[in-house]
Amino acid sequence: MDFYTYNFIENQSQINYFLEYTVSFLILSGFLFASIKYMRNRLKTKNRDLLIIFLLLIILLIGFQMTDYQKSQTDAEQTSQMIAFIKSVAEERRVSKDIISANSSRIKNEMIICIGDSFYQVNFFSNYSAYELKSISIISPDIRFIDK
Repeated sequence: MDFYTYNFIENQSQINYFLEYTVSFLILSGFLFASIKYMRNRLKTKNRDLLIIFLLLIILLIGFQMTDYQKSQTDAEQTSQMIAFIKSVAEERRVSKDIISANSSRIKNEMIICIGDSFYQVNFFSNYSAYELKSISIISPDIRFIDK
C-alpha cells in the first residue's frame, strides 16, 4: 500500500510542462516559417498548404491547452484541499505535518492516513467541511511511503 507524504502532495501541484512547451514552440515556429515562405512566394501552393497545416495544428494545440488548463485547475483545487486537510489534522493532533501521510493524493471519503505509527480512516461529512478520524489496524505490512 502506498502512502503519500505532505511534501509529495505539496510538490505534485508544481508539475513540469517542459515537453508541452517544447511542442508548442516547435508548432508556432513552423507556423511562422510557413507564413514567411508563403508571403515571399504567394504563387506556390506548397507553402500555402504548409501554412494551413500549421494553422490546424495550432487550433488543435489550443484545444489541448484548454483541456489541460481545466484539468490543472481541478488538480490544484484538490491538492489545496488535501494540504488544508493535512494541516488541520496536524494542528488538531499537535504533530508536525511532515509525519502525516495518506493513501491518496486527493481528498476522498474513507481514505487512510498515517500519523507516525498510527493509522486512521477518514470519514468526511457531506461537503468535506468536517471529518472524523477512526483508529484502524493495517493487515498488510508492506507499506511504502512516497516522498518524491
